[in-house]
Amino acid sequence: DLVGVVQGPTKRFSNGEMEIAFIPEQWAPYVAGERVFQWQPDAMPALMYVSNGFGAALPDLNWGDRIALGPAPGADDAVIGVLDYNFGKYQLIPLPGARIEGLPAAADAPAPVHDATVPTPPGDGDLPADFTVCTFNLLGMGRGTAQNPEPDDYAGQLYKRARAIAETLDGCTVIGVQETGTPEDAQNLADLLAAEFGLEYTATSIAGPGTESFEFPLTNSVLTRSDRVQVLAAESRQGCSRYNYDVRYIPGACEQGTYGLFNRPPLVVDLEVQGAWGAPVRLTVIDNHWKSKGGDETVNVVRRTAQAQHVASLVQEKLAADPDAAVVVLGDLNDYYASGPVDALRSGVNPPLVHAYDALRTLNRYTYIFNGGSQVLDHILMTPALASDLAEVRPLRINADFAYPAAINPTVHHSSDHDPVLVRIRPDSAAWLDGDLHYPGIGVELLDGADAPLATVVTDASGEFRVWNLTPGPVRVKLTAGDGVELAADDFVLELDAGRNVLPPQEIVHATIRAGVDAAVQTLTCLATGACTQ
Repeated sequence: DLVGVVQGPTKRFSNGEMEIAFIPEQWAPYVAGERVFQWQPDAMPALMYVSNGFGAALPDLNWGDRIALGPAPGADDAVIGVLDYNFGKYQLIPLPGARIEGLPAAADAPAPVHDATVPTPPGDGDLPADFTVCTFNLLGMGRGTAQNPEPDDYAGQLYKRARAIAETLDGCTVIGVQETGTPEDAQNLADLLAAEFGLEYTATSIAGPGTESFEFPLTNSVLTRSDRVQVLAAESRQGCSRYNYDVRYIPGACEQGTYGLFNRPPLVVDLEVQGAWGAPVRLTVIDNHWKSKGGDETVNVVRRTAQAQHVASLVQEKLAADPDAAVVVLGDLNDYYASGPVDALRSGVNPPLVHAYDALRTLNRYTYIFNGGSQVLDHILMTPALASDLAEVRPLRINADFAYPAAINPTVHHSSDHDPVLVRIRPDSAAWLDGDLHYPGIGVELLDGADAPLATVVTDASGEFRVWNLTPGPVRVKLTAGDGVELAADDFVLELDAGRNVLPPQEIVHATIRAGVDAAVQTLTCLATGACTQ
């Protein structure tokens, strides 16, 4: 049998075909965390793809599951099919009867690693001492002919999104959403959140060129908690270009001789957020959905770069009026974390924007999986004034790692094909701890001044860990060595400042490495002195 580790969960296409992406199991230990990322040119070619294009049955498998391909019981020791090259990849398309199944997890498979978040201390009065900002691509949440034209389908899909917001996003204070079909769909989502989950949201949405599509209308929207947020102003800010990208004409959007740059123009919303910290925080949210990667990327990347420059100019306008303005730029930018367009957005503002994902563990930096490669398409960037109050960054793992369902179900999984992302802001100052201990499986426990537990985490496959939403001041750090690891110090006190704190370098030795070094020293000593023993 060919046994592999799933990288691209079971995907269902509109024509009924299914596909699973995986790497051979024997190669998995050479990929950090057994996850293939889009930016790894040495790992992406290891991906293999199996399709049901000829009728072979494919199981529903999630990321990290094991998959086995083999002949049907009693058949010859071979899988018969076609090796096809399509959409830039080789697909194995077995004939019906091939055995394709999921296997139990391997005994030595890496355990999932999660960050730790300390609960926010209660503030004075009834209001919380923090607020959250989220981005969430809703995957065509509209009634277009290629979306959810049937009332029952629409209701089922709307419920999935509402449940994800209520339960997984935990009623996020401010949510920039992409791919609401029309402003009406954003309002329907807000109404359902109130009726089913008791969460009162205000929906802010302005129709744009993409709203009028009969087949697949798309509009940017912002949802804000009505009990804590006041919407001060909102506008759709179309960019203009001398190139004609076939954006639907809207009178007055661009000067004569120029053309619309966005099918889904940035939605700029000015807000006031209330909390236990005192005076409301003035916040500007710029919700984005840039040009997709479909089609000719040599043209698309030029357009996305122009879109990035336009959005950077919108941020600069706010900073020109107030150098300490709190501005968050979020949304589906349809480009990667280290891409040219995203860099143009960051560096096109003075001072540069801070990307929230700079704070993430490397292995936690993805929001989407395409062709088996984990990647970032959804982003949250902030002006430095807002970034100084950052307390947590958390991608919410409910979509990208899971198999596409065969039918609409009420779970939060695959409420979209993108993972939503949450950032937590604490205006009364917060701390977070960034650690890299170089080896996986090292336990990290934090205790407060009274030796009460604050958080417990384990280092990931790259040796990294994060603890979020701490309070500045002293914490006790206790380390527990993993298999074969020796720690010089395993119990010490660390003074946390507001913002990012980096765990000081630790003297850590792996037993296998130490044994190799000792043997090498012994050999060199032998050769130098001639005092060798058998």
